[in-house]
Amino acid sequence: MKRKLLCWILVLSLLLCACQTTAKTDIDPSGQVSAGELDTTPIPTGEVPFTQTDSFPVPFDGELRVAAGEVCLTADEALYDYDTMWLLLEENYPYLDRIEAELGINWREIRDNYRKQLDKKGYVSQASFIDVINFCLYDLHNVGHMFVLFPSTWQRYGDNWLTIEDNLLQQMGNLIQNPRSKQFYRYWEKLINNTASGLSATMSVVDEKTVAPGVTFGAVDDIPYVKISTFSGWTDDTYAAMSQFLAGVQDKDHLIIDIQGNAGGDIRPWMSMIAALIDEPIANEMFFAAKSGPLNLALNPQFADSIGEVYTDDSWREDFPYIQPEYVEDMDLLFKVTQRIQPSETKHTFDGKVWVLVDDVCYSSADQFAVFCQGTGFATLVGTETSGNGIGAQPYVMALPYSGLVIYYEPYLTFNPDGSCNGIRGTQPDLTPEQGQSALDTCLAAIHTEETNK
Repeated sequence: MKRKLLCWILVLSLLLCACQTTAKTDIDPSGQVSAGELDTTPIPTGEVPFTQTDSFPVPFDGELRVAAGEVCLTADEALYDYDTMWLLLEENYPYLDRIEAELGINWREIRDNYRKQLDKKGYVSQASFIDVINFCLYDLHNVGHMFVLFPSTWQRYGDNWLTIEDNLLQQMGNLIQNPRSKQFYRYWEKLINNTASGLSATMSVVDEKTVAPGVTFGAVDDIPYVKISTFSGWTDDTYAAMSQFLAGVQDKDHLIIDIQGNAGGDIRPWMSMIAALIDEPIANEMFFAAKSGPLNLALNPQFADSIGEVYTDDSWREDFPYIQPEYVEDMDLLFKVTQRIQPSETKHTFDGKVWVLVDDVCYSSADQFAVFCQGTGFATLVGTETSGNGIGAQPYVMALPYSGLVIYYEPYLTFNPDGSCNGIRGTQPDLTPEQGQSALDTCLAAIHTEETNK
């Protein structure tokens, strides 16, 4: 399910593999770099864990070593970064045991197998190092927003976070824009550009910042219908057009919102849609669990108080009886999180029934929309299981100490009403199409049945 959504990781990794013809995994320093260029920050005495260094959580000072147009690390540096990534995941990322329990993936075996690819003498090229990290996380299905930040995303997040008045985002923006990461990503961008220049002329490169969001308005069998292919990049004009459309459906009995193929983005678009259609507040209560690891606390000193009501006893079992206690026995913090939406000032109160079409591409904020609709009864979900990761909050970041490579991860473990992990299993729709039937066909059939039985 998620492997289809994240196939771009494989594509870009294959592009990076092509770069290894100019920079081998084991580089001969005498032929490509000077002795001065080989000097770098020494590994802390006695292999001190990164979390115990004065630098943490910011990567070490100093220039990265460059050979044949890309960054290269000593094998010891690459191993230190790899081991640091796993140390930080085990202490701060709450999904590893659920991945093993629900997907049958032995994460320790994956950790050890990929480590062997870096455990060698000599030097590790930038392309090789990125590939090892990428495929390692991919084998864990990138559950819980866990993936490497690619250059375009790294740049966009860094630029955006530093402009927002939010302590956590400011902290993360400063972290990923540290000098070492800037140098690493500058050379990574060159690797991608150099490789892309050899591709077929029929392929085009699209700057994702300039892609307009896909929102299409219409009607099916005289039922208002809107297709939303992304929640990213909405402009004032997009919001205005949506408001105008919703104003025109007030007297209708049904509204179909199609988010099939929507991989997420911002939460504000769908929250504004709901706010425009309700006349009183609605809220959804969710259960979160987390580890109070050193990175989570370094990024957010108020980590325990920043997301919701903290449970100090076992009363959470009464509020969320579907959560098995063993699922959270290794967690440090348990929360009740309430997501509430107030009616907007320009509301277009809708008394009809809302239907939302979903599929296995719906991820992150698109899944969050589905979760909220189902949890509050705002809409009926029709389609196939989503890709999940909609129950959660702002993901966090880590920057590896030697390379500066940035990893994205979700610090909160969240659950579906059936007790399964939302980040792994996604959201189950209320109505599932029969074989050969589309979600829209199923939705229209359900509407017809309701109208007939009135």
